[in-house]
Amino acid sequence: MNKGLILAAAALAVAAAPAFAADEMALAQKSACTACHTVGGAGVGAVAAFVSDYLERAGLRVERQEVVPGRPNVVGVLPGTGGGRSLLWNGHMDTVGVAGMTIAPFEPRRDGDRVYGRGAMDMKGGLASLMAAAADLARSGPALSGDLLVAATMDEEYGSRGMEALVAGYRAD
Repeated sequence: MNKGLILAAAALAVAAAPAFAADEMALAQKSACTACHTVGGAGVGAVAAFVSDYLERAGLRVERQEVVPGRPNVVGVLPGTGGGRSLLWNGHMDTVGVAGMTIAPFEPRRDGDRVYGRGAMDMKGGLASLMAAAADLARSGPALSGDLLVAATMDEEYGSRGMEALVAGYRAD
């Protein structure tokens, strides 16, 4: 796993979903923040590459939506068995700036069952939880009748261009 790409807040996943808690904690431990602010866009491409790789290795079909050059959305699709309604899980990859932070923002720190760093709560922690849950479903089921779409969008913190592109190109029930 490439250092500096994503920070997972594992405490929520550990409490809410013990089946993938070990995977989620490993994701948190092996991963780190990156400066992927919306303004300027630095780092979003690296986070997108990490998300794509993780979802592909988990067995999802991965599609990239090039919203802005070098700053794509990533959509992982876990196909259902057919006939069911589709479900879309979404999280965003960008973060706000680091002004005023009292900790090193891009050096994730684990304290017990919590991970601290830029994006741990808004929203890379939630995104990592979605990714780990999708990976768990891909590994062990139960098989869903409809497709599960796991989207990682860019530019939520300013303008929401990633979400606009996502809803223009994908549909979920």
